[in-house]
Amino acid sequence: MFPFIILGVGLVFALIGVVIYNHVSKNQELPLEDSFLDGAWKSNRELTLLGLDFDELHDVSEEGKELLKSENFFGRMVQVFQNGVSVVVFEGECIFGNFVVLTEEDGYLDVLFADNDFVNGEEKRLYIVDGRIELPFMDGKGREVFSRITVAEAVAEHECLLAGITLPE
Repeated sequence: MFPFIILGVGLVFALIGVVIYNHVSKNQELPLEDSFLDGAWKSNRELTLLGLDFDELHDVSEEGKELLKSENFFGRMVQVFQNGVSVVVFEGECIFGNFVVLTEEDGYLDVLFADNDFVNGEEKRLYIVDGRIELPFMDGKGREVFSRITVAEAVAEHECLLAGITLPE
């Protein structure tokens, strides 16, 4: 039994290495350890809605537009990024995963988001505007804006975060 556990752990680490190696070999860059992304972020409803031109959303129904404008849509999500662990908090539930910042340039970050085993992942470009992060949605027709908050504020609001992150001293 013990050799199978070691083999399983070894396969997980090998898979993580393959995911990072595949990206690095394409881009010739190493993943970044310290990043602008590190910390806690909260969706900013007002700034997100200011950036949306509802008249240009031709493929969104009026009901869908009303949902986007509702108080229950934007402004409630919190994201925390720390030591390669990403946590999304929505509707009081913490969803844990992993992340690797692949590229950090002036104005944007390319980030690989993956499940806990790095089996399934998705690379996303996050934009940095005025010290905030903007995450494109609806095929780039909108960007959800996230403003920085302290990790302590995030934990005070969502205790489930303590299962995967540490508070700064």
